[in-house]
Amino acid sequence: MNGCSTFTALWDLLDKRTGGDEFKQRVEGLLFDSSPAFTTPAQSAHALSFASLPPARCHAVFRESYRALLYAYFSIHK
Repeated sequence: MNGCSTFTALWDLLDKRTGGDEFKQRVEGLLFDSSPAFTTPAQSAHALSFASLPPARCHAVFRESYRALLYAYFSIHK
């Protein structure tokens, strides 16, 4: 969850830095080592909504609505 948030913030920051686009073009893949990890439905919903609808591009109303839907889904399908 923290890695996803940090990566999203870094990716947005690169748009504002000199050479950021060139750096992004060189990225070939990402690895996140988070397994096995116990996460609650709330944590999973927060991470996915933040990664899918970052604050720099989406209003909080959309992100929080999406988070609520994800939370409900993860709570039911646990």
